Amino acid sequence: NQSLCTLCLDCCDGSDEYAGYTKCSNYCEEAGMAAREEAARRNAVQREGYQKRGEFVRQGREKKSENARKLKELQEIKENVTKQVDELDMVKQVAEKSEKEAKDLHISKWKAEIEAQDKIKQKEKATEAFGQFDIDSDQRLSTDELSQRMEFDKNQDGKVNEEEISEYFGESKHIALDDFINAWPLIKDVYRPPVPEELPIAASAREPIAASRRSKPISDIKSDDQSLEKMEVESESEDEIREDEVEDFDTSSSPPFSDSNSKTKDEDQENMPDFDDNTKKLIADADQARKEYDEAKKKLRDLEDETRRLEEFERIDFGMDNEFAGLHRQCFEYSDMQYTYGLCLFDRTYQKPIGSSHSDVGLGTWDSWTGHENDKYSKQSYKHGLTCWNGPARSTEIKLTCGIENKLISATEPAKCEYVMEFETPVVCSEPENIAVDAHLEL
Repeated sequence: NQSLCTLCLDCCDGSDEYAGYTKCSNYCEEAGMAAREEAARRNAVQREGYQKRGEFVRQGREKKSENARKLKELQEIKENVTKQVDELDMVKQVAEKSEKEAKDLHISKWKAEIEAQDKIKQKEKATEAFGQFDIDSDQRLSTDELSQRMEFDKNQDGKVNEEEISEYFGESKHIALDDFINAWPLIKDVYRPPVPEELPIAASAREPIAASRRSKPISDIKSDDQSLEKMEVESESEDEIREDEVEDFDTSSSPPFSDSNSKTKDEDQENMPDFDDNTKKLIADADQARKEYDEAKKKLRDLEDETRRLEEFERIDFGMDNEFAGLHRQCFEYSDMQYTYGLCLFDRTYQKPIGSSHSDVGLGTWDSWTGHENDKYSKQSYKHGLTCWNGPARSTEIKLTCGIENKLISATEPAKCEYVMEFETPVVCSEPENIAVDAHLEL
């Protein structure tokens, strides 16, 4: 009956039902044929994949052997280059020492010359200032003469006392030129040279105007008179300003003496004469030594980087027969409607939006095999990808299945920031068993 028929399997001819009273459709032939075809397909894939696996085993062993050979060769080269770097470093140090000594000697001579020139200039300026201080021109400065110089009014009480003078000249009552020159380094910072007098403008301006009156018509002369009156008013205003400036002039408020011939260290360096031929040769030798050392050092760094890469390859588990070695850092991609997913075996996994120019998002870097004990090489783990917003770092599990070609066939995100990809490869195809398919295959 129909109720019993619902308990029947899809493959059902009703022959095993009570009294044979059933109306179940007979799907045995169709189901059996489909099952046999699928089994045959899988068997064919496994057989062809297993044959290709042998080629991967051969390639993997060759790659491991070649890697070991290169590693040994690089280690020997690196040892020689390391010695070369040490030797070139010693040559460089010797060359740089000679270079420094020659340059320092040249610079010290130049500085001594600059100091000597500056000493002469300062002596000249001190002598000039001494003449300004020496009111009676008796070639010595008295306390009365010094007390008139408001530069020495340190407490700014409007007068200079002997105590303030003694801070510059000691207890001497009469200062000779040599004493003044010796004290000049202290004096020059407060010394204020005399302000140059300016010629009046109005008097000189009247003469050309008056002379021109004789050759001009009355109307022009009247205009000139107005201009002259205006200039006289302006001149009187300027004279009043000058008188106010003279009355208000205080040496404590005028700008301090500045040495217009003084030069900064940078200017001295710019004006320094060129190095002599011997120093130039030592500089060139040091430059060459630095160049050779830098080139050898770069070569050593490159060798060290390559050595680390080969050593990393040696540490990876590529399977019982090194069958996965040929897939090292080979990349495969799979795209759905929104994203393209990537797998670079034993390196990294990533994701990028389709049609986007942005860089990809790291979903994890190679970590380890995670298959069961009896099927270790069926799963891989990639961890420590880009951290999700308010979530964990992204990670990826790779499921490896038997296939004729290396192909990334699916990618999903079953949990937040946890990705699963399926990768088909002949490498995981096991040896097929010759099992005949039963004509009456029960499902």
